[in-house]
Amino acid sequence: MPKKQRRTFTTEFKKQMVQFYENGLLQGEGQSLVRRRGNDRFAKREPASENGDGYFKAGSADHGTKVAIIQNNRDKYSVSAMCDVLKIARSTFYYDPQERATEEDVTEAIVDIFLKNRKAYGTRKLKVKLRERGFIVSRRRIGRIMKEQGLVSTYTVAQYKPQKSSCNEATT
Repeated sequence: MPKKQRRTFTTEFKKQMVQFYENGLLQGEGQSLVRRRGNDRFAKREPASENGDGYFKAGSADHGTKVAIIQNNRDKYSVSAMCDVLKIARSTFYYDPQERATEEDVTEAIVDIFLKNRKAYGTRKLKVKLRERGFIVSRRRIGRIMKEQGLVSTYTVAQYKPQKSSCNEATT
């Protein structure tokens, strides 16, 4: 296995680092060095503070914070440009969550539809009828509610079918 080559730094870079150290830029105190693209020069950058001065790091905020920032600066900048800078989708900003139907309302609607249709509907037909009434409910949820309410479709119950004669019986 070949040996790893040692990294070597140019004398110019070393002098630059010594100068930064002497000026106190490498000493911490909440300051950070940011490398610029294309060359080895560094720039001093102040961290974001509580009073709003400094830089805002887009990656560290949650969606609610980013949406609030866009809402506050909507009159100054375009929404799409701010969404690009904050790295969120435009649809996230415009998203308005809908209220979910309560369990009682859905249960009441299921029982009503089931009884009006002579106890013949299963989860698939109930889902279609509920969608017509404005409820968006999964078949699994409908099935769970039907089970809790003791609703069983007449087509689900196994029906007795008598055999007229056995298949392997010989007539004597």
